[in-house]
Amino acid sequence: QDVIFQYHQVNYNFRQNVLKSFVQPAMEFYKKNKKRLRDVNNHVQSVENALAASIKELSLLKTGCLDLFTQLRTANADLAKLKVTANAKADATFKAERKIVDLKEKTHQRFQQYDTFLEKTRRQQQSMFTDDIPRKLSELEEIEKERMRMTTEFTKKFHDLFSQLLLDMQKLHESSSSITPSLNGDNEIRSLMTRWLNTHGAPPAVPPYPY
Repeated sequence: QDVIFQYHQVNYNFRQNVLKSFVQPAMEFYKKNKKRLRDVNNHVQSVENALAASIKELSLLKTGCLDLFTQLRTANADLAKLKVTANAKADATFKAERKIVDLKEKTHQRFQQYDTFLEKTRRQQQSMFTDDIPRKLSELEEIEKERMRMTTEFTKKFHDLFSQLLLDMQKLHESSSSITPSLNGDNEIRSLMTRWLNTHGAPPAVPPYPY
């Protein structure tokens, strides 16, 4: 029974050591880095969305610039037609010229907006690829380095624990092997009777039955 108990105790200690040395640290590592990974992903997604929004806005500004430029070319063509028309009214010519002046001003302002926003988008894109993403990749690299370090430590610890388990089991096996030969029914009964006789002595002789 002692040997059986020791077998159970050795296995219990091994399981507890595995739980304490591997399972719990692995769960803590997972919980901690699950949040870090989520934060990294959210940050990168936010930066990408912001850049996508800027590119979309830039495209709208470009479309607006081209539209105004087209209107300006049309207005210039209309004015040129008026100037070669013999009966063109001075008022119509003045309005056409005024329209061209207004369109030039609007076009100039829109192109300035486009240039300013283009420069902003370029800086935003540069920051994304030279700062934001590399910084987050470095965080991912640190997580992976920590995971590899833990894996190395776990491998060594498990080797030590398993080696100790094998050693303990071998000792118990040797102990049980040395006990097994003595567990013989006849030998045990004879040994018990010998000890009883040595302690209490032989029983009195049985008198012969009188006939």
